[in-house]
Amino acid sequence: MTPARHEQFFAGLVAVAARDPEKVAIDDAAGSALTYSDLVKRVDDAATAIHEAGWTRVALRADNGVDWIIADLALLALGVTCVPLPTFFTDEQCAHVIRSTGLEGLLVSRDDLATTGVPIERARVRCARLSAWRIVGAQPTAPSPWAKVTFTSGTTGTPKDVALTAETLLATADALACATHARSDDVHLCALPLSVLLENVGGVYRTLASGGTVVVPTARAVGIEGSSEVDGHRLVDVLEHALATVVILVPAMLEALVDELETSGRRLPHLRVVGVGGAPVAPALLDRAWDVRVPAYQGYGLSEAASVVALEQPFGGRRRGTVGRAVGRTVRVAADGELIVERVRGVGRLAEPADAEHVTTLHTGDLGDIDDDGFITVYGRKRDVIVTSFGRNVSPSWVESLLVGGVVRQAAVFGHGRAHLEALLVVDPQTSHDAIEAVVARANAALPDYARVGAWVVAPVPFSQADGCLTPSGSPARARIAQLYDVQLAALRDSKHPPHEESMMTPPSFYDVLLSETASRQRELFEVPFVAAAVTGALTLDEYVAFLEQAYHHVRHTVPLLRATKQALPNRLAWLADELDRYIDEEIGHEEWILSDIAECGADSEAVRNGKPDAACTAMVEHAYGLIHGGRPLGFFGMVHVLEGTSVRGATRAAEMLEQSLGLPRAAFTYLTTHGDVDIDHVDFFESLMNRIDDARDQREVLEAAQRFFDLYGDIFRGLDAGMASTPSN
Repeated sequence: MTPARHEQFFAGLVAVAARDPEKVAIDDAAGSALTYSDLVKRVDDAATAIHEAGWTRVALRADNGVDWIIADLALLALGVTCVPLPTFFTDEQCAHVIRSTGLEGLLVSRDDLATTGVPIERARVRCARLSAWRIVGAQPTAPSPWAKVTFTSGTTGTPKDVALTAETLLATADALACATHARSDDVHLCALPLSVLLENVGGVYRTLASGGTVVVPTARAVGIEGSSEVDGHRLVDVLEHALATVVILVPAMLEALVDELETSGRRLPHLRVVGVGGAPVAPALLDRAWDVRVPAYQGYGLSEAASVVALEQPFGGRRRGTVGRAVGRTVRVAADGELIVERVRGVGRLAEPADAEHVTTLHTGDLGDIDDDGFITVYGRKRDVIVTSFGRNVSPSWVESLLVGGVVRQAAVFGHGRAHLEALLVVDPQTSHDAIEAVVARANAALPDYARVGAWVVAPVPFSQADGCLTPSGSPARARIAQLYDVQLAALRDSKHPPHEESMMTPPSFYDVLLSETASRQRELFEVPFVAAAVTGALTLDEYVAFLEQAYHHVRHTVPLLRATKQALPNRLAWLADELDRYIDEEIGHEEWILSDIAECGADSEAVRNGKPDAACTAMVEHAYGLIHGGRPLGFFGMVHVLEGTSVRGATRAAEMLEQSLGLPRAAFTYLTTHGDVDIDHVDFFESLMNRIDDARDQREVLEAAQRFFDLYGDIFRGLDAGMASTPSN
């Protein structure tokens, strides 16, 4: 009888250990390494410890590292179901996973135990043989055929489970090893989280099955900052130091890598295969990668297919604009253009009856085509199709992939029911309109007439996960983008001529300059953990009240600051006095709304009224008064830009998410809901005021103040972050 594939896999590890016991299996990129001989022993010890606990379904949560791989392999060897908990999941998402899977235990690194945020009461069982881990758990349940249950974030943010057998996972790893011509001297660098199925299967399993070396630095060491920032310099450093031959990246990481190589002139001659997946990849980015000798191969897959369906391959397996050929799968195109994966085995969901041998036909939900040579082209999600007013169907991701590259960093395309498509573009700062128009023209030249972009507008800040404009895989969340930028998109539709045709003849307005010059500061603000938690609904009730308390202490100064600004205006700016009166009339009483929200949360609003603000809040308010009384009253508009711009981007979303997660009445979110919606009108009014300020010195006064207020406002949230960290979890 042929041994099961997972038995073959572990027999292979033992064989390498016997043949070459000193060969490095796993390296942490920080001076510590395990040989294959060490690896076999560590996995055996860990498996013994887990077996003694008697569990059959265990979660695993930690940063990338050697211990993560040891624990995962031990669970695989035992036949215990492993449920990886991504470190980028919110507490609520983790709680959902724990509730829906009936977990018996949690493996969490001791270093991460205090900060994991996973809502399990406390560590009750310690296992001596798992020296780097603590095991938390309840009672064992019935055995399951599933080796791994991976969770993907759905469009609502609620993770969806996909259960897979060991046979399916390791068959995918074997197919990838074949497609990439894996070698025993390969060095694979883990750049993605190990909790991501693509890295787990395509990185670790594929490499170890081939007798290669896995280098597994922490996320920070690889250059990952927050949810959407990549340090290209650090990524190049770690690839260079590891002498990596293989790495898997998402498009944003590939772009950061290419940017760094283009700028620095450095090269990575050891790289043999760079797999790119997780989101559509712009053909122009792949071209740039190959120009700097990065052998980038685009892939396509789904968790329901054990992560990979198709991949461009070395030695003649590339064709521009495609995702390569099917890897270990049979793929066809349905009558309506949907890609179908045939005969998928060993995949299911926890809510369904467990049947590891069940064979299913996977409807991918993606539109595509397959040419005579088997190369697959993916156009985009079936549900995202735009139907123009001429009845033509257009996949927005198809158009977006041709727009992105070079000066255009991100794009979102719209046009349902309209004669032409509209694009919202994120571009490099200071990019000229001519340069953007050239990109649009180049993309249009490659598109049929019905799919061309007829009008475009530049987004003031990049799309990010923090504001809900990017999905976890890095694709544009178009519904959220359309909601956030409805004013700009409406202007495109209402104009008889596309705005860019006229704007190319005139320099950018001061308001546009203000947006461009402060875009990076606003992005940094939304990446402060407290702000990111607020817009995803991950604050506790105490944290939400703490935010409202600081909001009260600066909002109560808004009207006095407006009046002081009006009094300090020089005669040449006397026209601003009437406009400030309008602001004053609209702002009166807003601090009372906040106190009402606090009372609705069950907290003592009068104690807040009579209390004192934190030091950071005091510093921001005092700075505003200092500018006004120091002869720089226009600096106050820098504060307006920061507060109202932030409200428009995040307040309404935060209110919606927190109302759901905290279970509070809508009356507890008066401040956030009114400032999210009302401030859209305020921003329009503010834009008109700023564009009337034509003196360069006055403009500089507003701009410099705005830069400083982003820092000061961010300090308030960083202070709240510190409070979160110092408060013990229950």
